[in-house]
This record gives sequence, structure tokens and C-alpha cells, in this order.
Amino acid sequence: MEKIVKEFLNKHGYNGDIDENQETRVNDWLDIFKGPTKKYNVSIYNGINYTKYKIKSLNLPSQMCGDLADFFFNEKLDITIDNTKIQKQINECLEQNRFLHNGNKLIQLVQALGTGAFVPYLDNDVLKINYVKATNIIILKANADEVIDVLFWSKNKTKDGEEYYFNLHVLEDKGYVIYNEKKIVKGKAASDINIGETAKIETKSFLPKFGMLFTPDINNFDIDSPYRDKLLCECY
Repeated sequence: MEKIVKEFLNKHGYNGDIDENQETRVNDWLDIFKGPTKKYNVSIYNGINYTKYKIKSLNLPSQMCGDLADFFFNEKLDITIDNTKIQKQINECLEQNRFLHNGNKLIQLVQALGTGAFVPYLDNDVLKINYVKATNIIILKANADEVIDVLFWSKNKTKDGEEYYFNLHVLEDKGYVIYNEKKIVKGKAASDINIGETAKIETKSFLPKFGMLFTPDINNFDIDSPYRDKLLCECY
């Protein structure tokens, strides 16, 4: 895990709540999803010496995850509500956020990596949706039925360095509180960016402001883990 992410979590009191083994597994699954990796290069003993071979690949992980995503997110998908005004607003929101296209991409990665999330937010009073893949999700607290506290984070390259954005959802006494933070890293120096009132949002609601997505497969590496196992990434 990147040092700056650890420092953010430590600042908010999360020290021993990180499953870094899961992070390693997710990165391995992502490599397989992208295409042939070093695991496709094998050495086989022929009785005299070891001979190197490369396993032929049809890139089935990405193909099959894509087929599954198309089953759920395609042009036939229709979200209907028994209220014409609200239906119109929802349709506009989904179109504005390219929900079919981006949702399909996210579902592909959920099948490949086991976990994902929809995270809505307001941008100048316009409802936007973040489509977050497993590599940018750190579950901090969960029970058998639901995720409670979770960090969503992102990293983008800029002209001068890298920009990090943190979006931490914590269930407190009066409901969910969302802590947002933005940092610019130049070399080894990190500086905070002022994001005003959005740095801390008290939702005054016990309903989470995020939607987790999981595969149905239990995590065989740790059956008590809130993360799920990937689908179809054992194929070639």
C-alpha cells in the first residue's frame, strides 16, 4: 500500500484495519485480467534439462468478464419508477453519467477482481457517480451482512506530480460522516489542497452513501473477509 494512503488512514485512527494480503491478490488478478503475465512462462523438465515454454492464451478472463457484464448492462436495461417527474430526473442523471457504458466497465472489473462500488457525489449541485474498482477500495469495518466504514481513493498524474483524492465514509453516532481530502505530491513532498466545506460532510443519515458490488463467491483465502473472490480469472 502506498505510504500516503497509510498516512491518511492512520490520521483517522485506522492502524491495524488493512488487509494488505487482499491488495496483493487483487493486483495479481488485475494483471491476469489485462492479459498474459509472467505466470504464462513455464519451464518443463524433459528428462535432460528444463525447457522454457509460453502458455498460449485466448485472453479468456477479460472476454468472459465482458460477456457477463453485457448480460447485466446492455441497451435493454431499464430502470423504472412510478413517478414521472422522478423518472425523468433519474434518466437524465444516468445519461449524464454514462451509466450503461461506465457501469458495464465496472461490472467487468467486479467479475475479475471480486469487488467494486458506485459512489454518488454532488459537483456544483449536479449528481455525479464515481465507478470505483477494487484496487481503489479499502474496507475498514464490516459485519456479515454489510460494509460499514470504507475508503475510496484515486490517484491521477499531473504536470508537476501526482494528485490523490480520498473519500472516507465512517458511521458515527449521528449517522454517516464523509471525510474528503485532496493532496498534491511533488517528488517526496505532499501538500494539502483546500476543498472547503466538502472536507467533512455530516449526512445525518444512517444509510450509506455508497453502493458496494460483489461477486457471489466467498473469499476462499479468508472466509471472514468482507472482500469477495474473483470469477473466471483462472482461465487462459
